[in-house]
Amino acid sequence: MNTKIFKPEGEAPIRHTMEDVRRAAASGALLEGKAILCDEEGNLTVDLGCCRGFMPHIECAVGLDTGETRAIAVVTRVGRRVVCKVEGFEGDTPVLSRRAAQEECIDKYVSLLRPGDIIPCTVTRLAGFGAFVDIGCGIPSLVTIDNLSVSRISHPSDRVREGWKILAAVKGRESPGRISLTLRELLGTWEENAAKFSVGQTVAGVVRGLESYGVFIELAPNLAGLAEPQETLTVGDVAVVYIKSILPERMKIKLVVADHFKGEGEPIPLEYFYRGRPHRSVGLLDRGGAEGYRDRLRVKSPVGAPGRGRDSGTICQNNQICARVIDKCPADVILIPNFLRGRPTCSSSAFMANTVTFMLIILVSII
Repeated sequence: MNTKIFKPEGEAPIRHTMEDVRRAAASGALLEGKAILCDEEGNLTVDLGCCRGFMPHIECAVGLDTGETRAIAVVTRVGRRVVCKVEGFEGDTPVLSRRAAQEECIDKYVSLLRPGDIIPCTVTRLAGFGAFVDIGCGIPSLVTIDNLSVSRISHPSDRVREGWKILAAVKGRESPGRISLTLRELLGTWEENAAKFSVGQTVAGVVRGLESYGVFIELAPNLAGLAEPQETLTVGDVAVVYIKSILPERMKIKLVVADHFKGEGEPIPLEYFYRGRPHRSVGLLDRGGAEGYRDRLRVKSPVGAPGRGRDSGTICQNNQICARVIDKCPADVILIPNFLRGRPTCSSSAFMANTVTFMLIILVSII
């Protein structure tokens, strides 16, 4: 098993001694520094604490030589941290390569990931169509807006913010070094989220949608209820609501708006569901050690859908690939096949029986 940890940029120390730098050059260890300058030829100057290193333009990222990565990706690293390997010295100046670090990360980590694997990553940039994340050594991936949340959101900032450390699941692979990710399946099923609320409670939510027939109010990242139309409400408002009824058979919650006000714009904190209980993260995931991950992180399904599966997916501890966790598969909880792995997560008989149950639930909700 690979023992090297491939963290997202920004998590390792950036103050090094010259001995650290020379040792890294001999061993191939990864270092992290801060890019402080990009010259007219696109070369980076990197502050390592004890000295300044030189990073040739072509070594600043994977894909620059083929055109897959644009030059703007180098310019925008100025003022930010970069991971690198020490390729040698020109006098006392270390010659650095971020590309070499990324190639090793792809070869020994990213290329081994498969759909359903759960990995830690850092949100680096938000766009209207999704959130870009660093999955290790500055290698980017995208969580599209439809994979950020089951509840409707108008922009990725409604769910995450830049700098947040989150968990995401591998949804597919485009190339050895490029994967697509999803978040919403890790945030719990409707039943799991609804179990946190009771009829008669008054709670705060966020207005997510306005329709002629009612107002959709998000109570949790994967749970929204419906209230009567109100002309004074706008999308993004914080709504104080009374829970009138919870209808599990129709997967609906009816709400009554008691008050509302302009919110501060912060997303509702994420809650990941492990071993049947939520784990809260307000954007800053408590990593702990590898053993802490092993003890704590086990999702109910390999990302695919409501319910458990026999193969609970890979839990990557501190960015290291570890053994896939195998759980027993209760036949009464799986509703739909694991779309990520392209096969049912239970036996075929359990899958067929529960697929019928799932279709009945859909028909009841439509009626």
